[in-house]
Amino acid sequence: MRTLGACEGDMTTATATDAIYDRQEKIKSGAVKNLLVMVGAGISVSAGIPDFRTPGTGLYDNLAKYDLPSPQHVFEINYFRQSPKAFYALAAELHPAIARFNPTPTHHFLKVGVCMLLSSQDI
Repeated sequence: MRTLGACEGDMTTATATDAIYDRQEKIKSGAVKNLLVMVGAGISVSAGIPDFRTPGTGLYDNLAKYDLPSPQHVFEINYFRQSPKAFYALAAELHPAIARFNPTPTHHFLKVGVCMLLSSQDI
């Protein structure tokens, strides 16, 4: 298996950018058949979707209005069964039909179609 790592070794920003475009061309040309992509919440932050833990802007910091025992309770099934209102309110805020989030360049890259496996760590 060959690696197409975006930025290998000690590269300048210009060299790293050239390397990324080189990889992109290999993908477009069909030279790459299978691709593994590992991402985190950062790929969606620039689209306006909050990550979980950033102080001030993260999702957990902005759940006080729901008066939860802890921010994580909004995603816990036992709490949901007792009090689903906070989850449904949050889901309505983040629903794409309401929030109108736009895909980022990374989302467009993932749509290319050669991605064999996408691994995401969002919390």
